Amino acid sequence: MHPNRILDTDKKFQSQTFLDTIPQDFKLKHGDVIELYVYPKKGYILIESQITTNLNTLNPQVIRNSMPYTIDQNGLTNLPIIGQVELSDLTEQEAEIKLTKLYSEFYIDPFVNVLITNKFITVYRGGSDAKQLNITRPDITILDAIAQAGGIPENARSSRIKILRMVNGVTLTEEIDLSGIDDIKKAESYIKPNDIIYIEPGINAHFFREVSPIITTVSSSVVIYAFFANLNK
Repeated sequence: MHPNRILDTDKKFQSQTFLDTIPQDFKLKHGDVIELYVYPKKGYILIESQITTNLNTLNPQVIRNSMPYTIDQNGLTNLPIIGQVELSDLTEQEAEIKLTKLYSEFYIDPFVNVLITNKFITVYRGGSDAKQLNITRPDITILDAIAQAGGIPENARSSRIKILRMVNGVTLTEEIDLSGIDDIKKAESYIKPNDIIYIEPGINAHFFREVSPIITTVSSSVVIYAFFANLNK
């Protein structure tokens, strides 16, 4: 009757306290795309520009002087001035620390900012359209992702939601049921880049529209047959 209902509870349900799952920082890998920002004097120019624009009663401006850099199959990326650098398996913070040391040879007290720009997940919303969501932080839960994709549509089953994840080259599948409250702990788990959330379609209303004329025809035929059968008695 209501395939898209979520978090339903019964009268005997007692709320519980769950342990939080610790999100893991994104790690760079081959094929990832990053943006790199390097400023001398610990990023003094960033603060100075904001103070200057504030004094002029204008909105602070964000300085952007980067371009995308791709990590190749060997985990290397070619960066300005310092050339080929291995960044694979490093988090954004670890990459910033490494690059700060390398750029210190060319800049005074460099301020380095690294942003991974191509982290995303895919959400298949039942019989509706699929959504590909860019994720910029590691603390997004399954429920957050479903909400950002538009929620569970009417033609989908909240009781059959699958999470697909590649682990060590193998695709693993976990199924959760959001029609009740029992699986809320799983739903509060944190997603990872390249995850696939598949919300299974429910009963298709289009199917009933297609078969409705057939059912009507059959019903009419039965009524007519019954009518003439009674006349012959």
